[in-house]
Amino acid sequence: MPVEDRAAATWEPLIVIADLAGGPWPAWARTACQMMTAYEQGQEEDHGGLKIRILTDIRQVFASYGHPDALPTESLLAALRADAEGPWAEYGNGGLSARGLQLLLADYQIKSANHRFGDIGQRKGFSRSQFTDAWMRYCPPPARTAP
Repeated sequence: MPVEDRAAATWEPLIVIADLAGGPWPAWARTACQMMTAYEQGQEEDHGGLKIRILTDIRQVFASYGHPDALPTESLLAALRADAEGPWAEYGNGGLSARGLQLLLADYQIKSANHRFGDIGQRKGFSRSQFTDAWMRYCPPPARTAP
């Protein structure tokens, strides 16, 4: 088997069938197994996939608000959960929560803090400057669109 543990248990019947079919099927099945397992591992939270994704998505949220100095946590969460392409509406029980966001950002030493927002007063939130180092280190630069 080209993989181990739980992935091996999942892929074993398909590899056996490919071996019985012969020809190019055994090689194709093993290649597919390795590629798909590697992709899934990259998407798991403990392998960094979601932690990188949250940084990229937060950068997009700040951009959509016009790059403010800070955003309230509830505004940030609402924008993340509203993204139909993102996993945040279905993350955890009922979508990404403030606690879930804190856990995803913990490895980057990014934490919410009290900020004063003119129209709504003091709220927990995140400043854009907290993310700049993590964005530079872990996220590809945002795509530039032609004018």
